[in-house]
Amino acid sequence: MPLKPILRGLATYVPVIRSLANRSSGGTTNPRYCYSVWMRHMVRLSTAGMNPRVQTVAELGPGDSLGIGLAALLTGVDSYYGLDALPYTGNASNLAIFEQLIELFQKRSPIPGPDEFREVRPPLDSYAFPHQILDDSWLSESLRPERLQRIRDDLQQINNLERPGKIRFFAPWNSLNLLQPEGVDLIYSQAVMEHVMDIDTTYDMMNRWLKPGGYLSHAIDYRSHHTSPYWNGHWAYSDFAWKLVVGKRVYLLNRQPHSAHIQNIQKHGLEIVVNDPVVNHTGLPREKLSKRFQTLSEADATTSGSFIIAKKPVRN
Repeated sequence: MPLKPILRGLATYVPVIRSLANRSSGGTTNPRYCYSVWMRHMVRLSTAGMNPRVQTVAELGPGDSLGIGLAALLTGVDSYYGLDALPYTGNASNLAIFEQLIELFQKRSPIPGPDEFREVRPPLDSYAFPHQILDDSWLSESLRPERLQRIRDDLQQINNLERPGKIRFFAPWNSLNLLQPEGVDLIYSQAVMEHVMDIDTTYDMMNRWLKPGGYLSHAIDYRSHHTSPYWNGHWAYSDFAWKLVVGKRVYLLNRQPHSAHIQNIQKHGLEIVVNDPVVNHTGLPREKLSKRFQTLSEADATTSGSFIIAKKPVRN
């Protein structure tokens, strides 16, 4: 059992260190990353037979910027909700990222692929700009100067919840009442659901927020996130040792395996459309895991990531 992760967790009991540990999420400040993530979700939704040109989207865990949501807005999304554990994002960085995203769409830039972002999921068969989804007519409308200025204005006012803008940011997000029931077309996340401590309640809320016929699109990373030199090393800690690793951080990992997400999605009435696991046979052998995780199924024990699309059925 590595000592450094436990010491880092214990250090968060010191108020100054705890403040630093919870100050940044460590992602989404690169406009090309944000562009790549949103375009991958759009392409995979389209490949799965879904219409990715939706009106209202919600993102779980936007992180250090609203960049992925801003990319969504630039493809024609009308309303965006960002839901996070802490208010990491800042207006200045959002505006700067937005301007760079505009340029990427105006140039019809190819989707940054594994040569640039090796671990970003989901993978695509082609990283060419998806003209079949975002044709010139559609983009001409979504990139109108007046529309872009409206988004800039909304960004400046995201903390003013009394203003009727098209961009809303909630941190912390801990209430079903934050969003209108059955008011969202698409809820997506990128390497976030592994951090959500109560996935049962979270999938229940997502189901309630989705319109009938709406979609979930989640890329989930089940790896140890620097708590171990092994991808599955977080499953080697006892529950007590894991509490020491987490310390006073707002979140770290929920340690839930792939099947827990699938089961909770289905439990709340959503239909799995895409279930794309990353199979990984490296890492610690089963006997080195804590007793709690030695009983994982072979599929769970060898799944280090996944991409999941689910759909809310349309009522008859």
